[in-house]
Amino acid sequence: MLITDAMCAAGCPDGLYSLGGLRVNVAGGKATLATVEGETLTFTEVQGNIKVDGTQGSSGFITQPDVEQSNGNIHVINGVLMPSLG
Repeated sequence: MLITDAMCAAGCPDGLYSLGGLRVNVAGGKATLATVEGETLTFTEVQGNIKVDGTQGSSGFITQPDVEQSNGNIHVINGVLMPSLG
């Protein structure tokens, strides 16, 4: 749900939004949000695909959106988002 909300925010006008209980900042075609652990994720559109950037240079593209699970929806990405160390 969190990634879904941020993706929806990527199409919103610039501003601050509250989505899925998290604060999302949309500016200049990018949506950024802080995870529950305080990490920042950035969502941008690259040639019609949604790119997710995490910390330590980690990133991935959403390859399969809206996969239903028993506790909500997930989006499959083709990378590993690494948390900050320390």
